Amino acid sequence: MKLLLLTCLMFFNAIADKDFKEAMKNYRTGNYKQALDLFKKSEEPKSLFYIGAMYEKGFYVKKDINKALVYYKESANKYGLKTSRHNYAHILFEQKKYDKALEQFELNKDFMMSQYFIGKIYYYGLGVKEDEDKGLKYLKMAADKGYDYAQLELVNIYFNAGYLMANAPEIAFKYAQKIVKKENNNKRNFALAYLVYGLKMASDNNFEEALPKIISAANAGYRGAYMALFHPAYISLALHYEPELIKLADENVFSAIYLLSLNYLKISNECDSATKLLKGKNLVELASDNDQIIKIAKNIESLYIKKCGK
Repeated sequence: MKLLLLTCLMFFNAIADKDFKEAMKNYRTGNYKQALDLFKKSEEPKSLFYIGAMYEKGFYVKKDINKALVYYKESANKYGLKTSRHNYAHILFEQKKYDKALEQFELNKDFMMSQYFIGKIYYYGLGVKEDEDKGLKYLKMAADKGYDYAQLELVNIYFNAGYLMANAPEIAFKYAQKIVKKENNNKRNFALAYLVYGLKMASDNNFEEALPKIISAANAGYRGAYMALFHPAYISLALHYEPELIKLADENVFSAIYLLSLNYLKISNECDSATKLLKGKNLVELASDNDQIIKIAKNIESLYIKKCGK
């Protein structure tokens, strides 16, 4: 009798596995209607996750976040699926229900993507008391497991901290290097990492390695990268990006245009190019009431007149 029961269970499990495999085949090829039917028939725990994903993304079915939450929650609680719990928590996070999201993420705290969100919640004090140390701890846990968005978050934190945090430049470079070395990331999303890596290479006089990374950041639209292009070794490159610099001036982005112009005039005697870059603007007037920018603008105009006589 026991043998018969075991045989029956194996038979039905085999059918369930077949349903799931066929469902996945249809899901991957975009045949979502057939995939949904098969997922609903399957006894495979992961089927609930994929049904939830289809409702979250609106694949074949009408997008329904509440239904997605139901399926994610059921598969997480019933089968302990970490991806389901993470997606469930992530939806709560996107809905700014940070306390409920944190509760779910912490049930998943050995899952690197959940570690990333736990880190963000604590570091930035999202719905909880801000705890930078705890936030950094979780961000580093996720980053050290290879999660690129956690690595990028640490690059951003330490790069912007400057010397206010111990070893900040070194730590920013450490995680930027991890991202850059993967070579398969969307450079637009990870532009800051490419810039930080390029700046470190430039400071080590490794211009051959620095230049393509800085260009990648500039092409991705990261404005800080344009400043790096004003190193003396990159004058021709700076001229190549001149239209973008002029655009920055037109948008009245103070720090970018003034600092770039100042660096440009310090390292170049090409007054025609400088005139084109500055477009005859009265920099002091553009500087508005920002004392620091006014001072920079005056220095630029003084240097410009001195070198170019205009």
